[in-house]
Amino acid sequence: MKSITYPICRFVLFAVYSCTFLTAQTDSSTAVIQFLKKNVPELSQFEKTLADHTISTGDTVKVVFRLEPDEKSIKLNDAERKNYLEVYVGESHKTHNVRWETFRVSKTFTHIFVYDVSRDTFLPLSSWQKARKDK
Repeated sequence: MKSITYPICRFVLFAVYSCTFLTAQTDSSTAVIQFLKKNVPELSQFEKTLADHTISTGDTVKVVFRLEPDEKSIKLNDAERKNYLEVYVGESHKTHNVRWETFRVSKTFTHIFVYDVSRDTFLPLSSWQKARKDK
């Protein structure tokens, strides 16, 4: 199994740029992203929206998937850390990234949760999808 190291970069307080480096198993990263793409149809719409934006404005905006290291995880206790992977999904612009959603995927690839910022909790995928439809 190959490992890859890539930067995790964020803008913090008044555009102070900080980077940390994460070493992740490429096989695990690919598997969790493929699992999300297969089970979250809203991801396809999000990718299409960004592609349409790129075509209409000429600005290249891409989808970014990033496995969050444990210290960046949202409210991840020790039990959850053993059983879940947290995946940041956002827009990658030339100068910055913008978070779209944060997903928590069980390591057994049986459960998906989505972070609800307004409630400060993770919702089951079906509840998140229902809330999106109700808007």
